[in-house]
Amino acid sequence: MNSAHVAHGPSSLFPPFFDVRESPERESIKEQSGPSLPQLDLPIRHSGNAPSSSHDLGGVRAPGTFNLIRRTLLSPISMNSTIAEPSLAGQGRAILETYNTYAAITSDNGQTRSYIDPDNTFPLTPVEFSNGVCCDQRVAQDPTRDLVFWYMQYRQTFGGINGVRLAMAQGSAGLETNTWSYWNFVPSQFGLTDVWIDFPHLQVGANFLYFTSNLFRISDDTFYGSVIVRISLDELAASGPINFRYLVSGRGSVMIIPGYGSIGSRPGTNFMNFANVLTSNSIEVTAWPEGSNDLNHRTITGLSTTQLTGFTCLAPNGSNPCARSNARMQSGWLTDTEIGLAWHSAAVGGRTKPFTRVLVLNRTNLTVLSELDIWSNDIAWLYPAFAVNARGHVAGTINLLGGTVHNSLISVIRDDYTPDIAANGWEGYTIWTGDDSLNSWGDYNGAMAHERYSNTWLGMGHSKSFGLANPVSFWVGRERDVLLPLTVTRSGNAASLGTVQTDFGGIVCGSQCSTNVLVGTVVTLSVSAPADVGFAGWSGGCTGTNACQLDMASSATVNAEFVMLPPLLVDGFE
Repeated sequence: MNSAHVAHGPSSLFPPFFDVRESPERESIKEQSGPSLPQLDLPIRHSGNAPSSSHDLGGVRAPGTFNLIRRTLLSPISMNSTIAEPSLAGQGRAILETYNTYAAITSDNGQTRSYIDPDNTFPLTPVEFSNGVCCDQRVAQDPTRDLVFWYMQYRQTFGGINGVRLAMAQGSAGLETNTWSYWNFVPSQFGLTDVWIDFPHLQVGANFLYFTSNLFRISDDTFYGSVIVRISLDELAASGPINFRYLVSGRGSVMIIPGYGSIGSRPGTNFMNFANVLTSNSIEVTAWPEGSNDLNHRTITGLSTTQLTGFTCLAPNGSNPCARSNARMQSGWLTDTEIGLAWHSAAVGGRTKPFTRVLVLNRTNLTVLSELDIWSNDIAWLYPAFAVNARGHVAGTINLLGGTVHNSLISVIRDDYTPDIAANGWEGYTIWTGDDSLNSWGDYNGAMAHERYSNTWLGMGHSKSFGLANPVSFWVGRERDVLLPLTVTRSGNAASLGTVQTDFGGIVCGSQCSTNVLVGTVVTLSVSAPADVGFAGWSGGCTGTNACQLDMASSATVNAEFVMLPPLLVDGFE
């Protein structure tokens, strides 16, 4: 049993320490700075010029055009770490972004942000939490129950002990007010002494929340094993005491495979899979059915070689941004037919730079379908984070490091517009390019399908510039899901006399009754008519007679009904 606590912190604690540079709301993806990219085994494809308006976007380009809807570079001056580990989750238009020692909450899809210092939001007690939050944070969402979860790892005390804190916000309102229920976990709850906790994963299934963490001995700082924890989502949603089940294992860096929670209209799945690298040619996949307390392990052998040590990718200035990397599992995905897994390898077998191993398994029987590695002999490709959207397509983020270019954050995608499996199956687009001023990197990036606009993706990565580790937040999607048709029709016996218009001028109907609107735009429709014409109300995308507000998550058609008013009689005369 683990008791719940409640924290309600200030929503903006240190905005003076942040320089937030916003890009235009929508622009085509291109390189931002640095030298031109060489020809790579993963194609880097760039789209054309951006339209001039961020609301009425005019003619639709090819539906497969890849679009950057929003991109923000956060440049912290204080409380910054040179080691970057971003994560993100959200509900509706509210998004929680975490980045080492601080977090950010946005209620408007990233247009503005409030910054949170966890140490000012949550208590520094009991003793395992006394040194404050450090480094590893993970977040996850449960759209079915309207919940957002935040996992925080705390620094070791002078005695070497530490704990982890799991916080939960109830939907957009909880995020926007920075209101949290939270539960503390310390090694003694797992029957352990002389260990501290590091490097977590956090995911949601149909009925349970899962987290994993590595365990290290306090006495000599050597690897001890890992812990897997399962908690009822219904108990968490009640914000009261919780029961949890756990397994302590000698296996290391056990990753929870993303994608088992609900996405769009797809419900969450009733089991969870985990994966870890076993040897240079094998991995292990573990299944935990939600209706069982038993875990099933499957070893996948005969894989292409992973080089487990020797991560080097010298940058143009001689630094080695690959130095922190290792071969543990990084990310993955689940679709209706496949399980994807991604981890790192150092240079091996004619590949002269570190790269990302990508393995695709049949979801039903775990047979190997393909190995879709992301690699180049010119540049290292590391720190992948993948997510599956409501269409069942995969996209995310990865870093391009060392070799002939400056460090860059890339958005990768694999869907029905990318080449087939035999031709690799990946496209990549540059989100941000930094410099090589730091000889270090981070441990992971973040990606998720947008909860409200579930055919698009949110990503969070990092770029090193001017001696700082800069978090980069972005929102991407294909043209077919980014430009959404909005159509207005008029009906009634006075249809031609009434006028409907949008707040941004894209529609003035009569003369123009349709336009294309950026996904996520909140459109307001209003009506006007002569004195002898009445507005009878909306149908389709809106109801009632007040101004119509549409949050553009998909294409929309709205009808406005106008009717002739009866003549006004005065003393029996018109």
